[in-house]
Amino acid sequence: MINQENKASVTTGQELATIDDSNQELELAPTDIIAQTGANEIRSLLNKDRDFAWGNIPIHVQMLQQIEDPDIREAVGNAYEGLKPQSFKDFVNRRLMVLGMRMYEHGPFKSFSTGEMQPGYYQLQILVEHPEEEGKLLLLKSGSQGLAFHALNILSNPRRGWYLFPEPVEYLFSTDEKNRHYMLNTAKDMMAKLRRHQKEVEKGKK
Repeated sequence: MINQENKASVTTGQELATIDDSNQELELAPTDIIAQTGANEIRSLLNKDRDFAWGNIPIHVQMLQQIEDPDIREAVGNAYEGLKPQSFKDFVNRRLMVLGMRMYEHGPFKSFSTGEMQPGYYQLQILVEHPEEEGKLLLLKSGSQGLAFHALNILSNPRRGWYLFPEPVEYLFSTDEKNRHYMLNTAKDMMAKLRRHQKEVEKGKK
């Protein structure tokens, strides 16, 4: 445990942070983060889009800066940074209109509870339309490794992209008995795309 007498509270923005005697900010690890067992795989996939010239700038910050229109960039940043993330499990078995997604990346940090350095984490964040209150948005969070890989596949599609899809897409949110998270695109044309692909595969075999 760290010495409580060596900590001082300071205000940083709207959050109350704690600084230790080495002038390092201490943090509490959030809930719903991807386990370290899957972090390396997530990092490898993200590195395909990462600009290493930016140094240690997190990938979600880099991808936000790629939005050319400054007004859109500000609005998108406001939506993701201005909303408190809600748990994915609170919206299970619901169909929600997804506006976009991002993979939030947090670098190494010093633990508030132990005072020791932690390796950082990833968290999938999903921007959706509020199902009951028209005109309002929700930001959902998930630490499911399987859903993270699914989301990165979606984000890699040029027709989707990071942060904001060209159009909202309806997804069915669900979990299983092991609390793994799932998102199913409910669009009717998804089955047609799969069938078309199957026909192309069959032609290739002939």
